[in-house]
Amino acid sequence: MSFYKKSCLVVAAILLGFSLTACEKKAGEGAAERAGKEVDKAVEKAGQALDKAKETVTDAATEAGKQVDKAVEQTGKAIGQATETVKEAAKATADKAEAVAKDASKTVTATKDK
Repeated sequence: MSFYKKSCLVVAAILLGFSLTACEKKAGEGAAERAGKEVDKAVEKAGQALDKAKETVTDAATEAGKQVDKAVEQTGKAIGQATETVKEAAKATADKAEAVAKDASKTVTATKDK
């Protein structure tokens, strides 16, 4: 093979090597690579949105728990007050019943004595 043919072959091989390298870079940075990067960004944004939603739900649940605790406390106080009112009413009723019983006893005793 002549020097000229060898040189042309070497130059052709070098150009082929460069063109393959250039194709690899283009293929690596092509539409699929960009789409992959966009998917990565979308997944990261979705993760951030989920974290924020979790935080919001946690805050809302904490606040709801505080409201439930407050309602339970108020209900307990109301039950305590109602219990005291019922006790007082029962005592008053018992006192009146005792007074009526004494009056009835006096009336029965007075009627017997006649």
